Amino acid sequence: MLARRVFSAFDEYQSQENSKHTSRAMRENARRGFFNGSRAAFGYRAVETEALGNRGRRKKKLLIDESEAAVVRAIYDLYLDGHEGRRMGMKQIAKHLNARGVLMRGSIWGIQKVHKVLSAGVYRGEFAYNVIDSKAGKKRPPSEWITIKVDPIIDAETFERVRQRREGRRPSAVAPRRLTSPALLTGILQCGHCGAAMTLATGKSGRYRYYKCSRRINKGNAQCSGRNVPLPLLDELVLWELEQRVFTPLKLREILAEARRALHSRTATDRQKLERLQTELRRKDESLQRLYEGVETGVLTLDETLQRRVQQAKAGRESVLVEMAGLRRRQLLPLERILPSQVEAFSHVICRKLRDRTSAFARDYLHAVVDAVVVNGETATISGSHERLLDAIAGRRSGADQVPRLMRDWRARRDSNSRPLRS
Repeated sequence: MLARRVFSAFDEYQSQENSKHTSRAMRENARRGFFNGSRAAFGYRAVETEALGNRGRRKKKLLIDESEAAVVRAIYDLYLDGHEGRRMGMKQIAKHLNARGVLMRGSIWGIQKVHKVLSAGVYRGEFAYNVIDSKAGKKRPPSEWITIKVDPIIDAETFERVRQRREGRRPSAVAPRRLTSPALLTGILQCGHCGAAMTLATGKSGRYRYYKCSRRINKGNAQCSGRNVPLPLLDELVLWELEQRVFTPLKLREILAEARRALHSRTATDRQKLERLQTELRRKDESLQRLYEGVETGVLTLDETLQRRVQQAKAGRESVLVEMAGLRRRQLLPLERILPSQVEAFSHVICRKLRDRTSAFARDYLHAVVDAVVVNGETATISGSHERLLDAIAGRRSGADQVPRLMRDWRARRDSNSRPLRS
């Protein structure tokens, strides 16, 4: 019995040592950019390299699988641009792909699978290893993650736009009724008496629809003196005022002229800021390179403190890249190429589409350009900013990705001669 216990304790100790050495070897393999097995993320495949590992096996790296990568890009496009003028969430994207027979490695798409594609950092070129602690059954802290650089399927700017939209659509960030309500003004309509949101209410078994203060709905009519407003009347008035005061060719030309002046005044400042950011990016890259060289040469030990410092340096580098992308996007806005004829055509198209109630275009576009509509007695005040309107017109906001644009980025005949609008 004593001998069995001794042998059992020795076997347990040896098993723990093997596990420790194997984990350490796998982490080191990941730091060198190799793939440690398991199933490659959708859009990638594991390919053997010339490097040899244990027992003569060749080490693997992740490379893009073009057939699957096309589906990944389509998912990002559907999430940002929608399909046939309709915005699409994760559930609609899954249904869209399944209806067309586009499967995920033989299985149908679901909300969780689409969410994973839209949120996994591997698609912007960073595959994280050592994320899950299998013994504890939970995620490790980010400081213990090991990032493997791979070829990106989605550029960093598109990935950031998708992330911002996902964050903006979370139930904790925006009420679900703002995304799903059929009412035109839900989410931007406010009561001028108490400041609460106004939402859709019905009367006479649904025969009448009107906007009502949510405080009156939840706490009783005595809590607010605001009045109910007939929904068709207020919707019509808001659209008419926007057509007459905002989306006219004259007003759009004024907004563009103001944007051009602001852009010219900010050009020098933006250029200096971009140069400063480029210098900062080079400094961060050099700092990371020195850390990597220190580990490779054995000067530095890759302990928990060093891993945390590397992660902090990478996060700082990423924030600099995002800021640089915003400045470059603003500099590339082709305001000077917008012709008066395009402004006129855009005005007619946007007014016509705002009147089309068969799609969610009007509601989505209003949420993109209008900050609030405040109802106070017989008066409704519409507030917004020229900058938000210009962003929506240029298609730079995720909430206005299906709107007509003043910038022409397609040709009707697919040749060098562009047709006029509506040809």
